[in-house]
Amino acid sequence: MGWIGLLQVAIMKRLRHPNIVLFMGVVIQPPNLSIVTEYLSRGSLYRLLHRPGARELLDERRRLCMAYDVANGMNYLHKRNPPIVHRDLKSPNLLVDKKYTVKVCDFGLSRFKANTFLSSKTAAGTVSS
Repeated sequence: MGWIGLLQVAIMKRLRHPNIVLFMGVVIQPPNLSIVTEYLSRGSLYRLLHRPGARELLDERRRLCMAYDVANGMNYLHKRNPPIVHRDLKSPNLLVDKKYTVKVCDFGLSRFKANTFLSSKTAAGTVSS
C-alpha cells in the first residue's frame, strides 16, 4: 500500500458520520492491498444519475435529500479539528445505500488543513470522463 493509501486509512479510521462511508479495515497482505468499507448497494451517485429512468427514480425531493446528505458529510469533514479538505468531490466519489442515503468516500487526495491558507492554485482532483 503506497503513501496515498496509508494517508487515506489514517483519515478514514477517525471518521464516524452517517454521510461518510464507514471504514472497516485494511488488507495488507500482498498482492491484495485493499481498504475495506461498508457496502452501499446502489453504488456511486454517478452510476445512479446516468442509468435509464434516473429522472423518474430521482424526483426533486429525493435529489434535495441527497444534496443535503453530501452537504452534511462535507460539513462534518470541514468542522473536524484539524479540518479535512476532500479535494476530489464528484459524483463517482459519492456512494448511495438502499435507502438513497449518500455518503462521501475516496479520501485519497484529502488533506488535513493547517492553520495557514490552503492555496487554490494547487492541482488536485481527478478528471471525470
